[in-house]
Amino acid sequence: MLTLYYSPGACSLAPHIALEEAGAPYALQLVSIPKGEQQAPEYLSVNPRGKIPALRTGEGVLTENVAILTYIEMARCISHMAWLSNTVHPAFTHIVRPERFATDEAAHANLKATGRQNVWKLLQELDALLAGREWVLGSRYSVADPYTLVIYGWGKGHGMPL
Repeated sequence: MLTLYYSPGACSLAPHIALEEAGAPYALQLVSIPKGEQQAPEYLSVNPRGKIPALRTGEGVLTENVAILTYIEMARCISHMAWLSNTVHPAFTHIVRPERFATDEAAHANLKATGRQNVWKLLQELDALLAGREWVLGSRYSVADPYTLVIYGWGKGHGMPL
């Protein structure tokens, strides 16, 4: 789990908002700037620069808002693309390549029908994720957008009302 070291009223509010928007699981660790806690040995062991914010990740500690915000945004982007590639994309495979899942041709029609049902549910989930947004990550283009466009194209190509 991520841990955000923050102080109320400080620029750590920006990554706090980004974590909330991303829906990432995280914990908050208060480091009071007015009390000078950013210079305490406990915090200096986290960020030797004695600055707020810091973000503890599974790979270590990130400091500086630009790095932290970029990390959070990329995590959102990668999360979305992983869902597309690991869940949505393979669901289409049941429709267009049923022979990969059953050698008995008699089973292909059922695989295609079940695949269509599963894909439709996933496309509805994708629509809900994008509701009110122009782009996958919100207000600007990201590399997640072209992959999402491909998925929508496949849905339209298979007659799904998108």
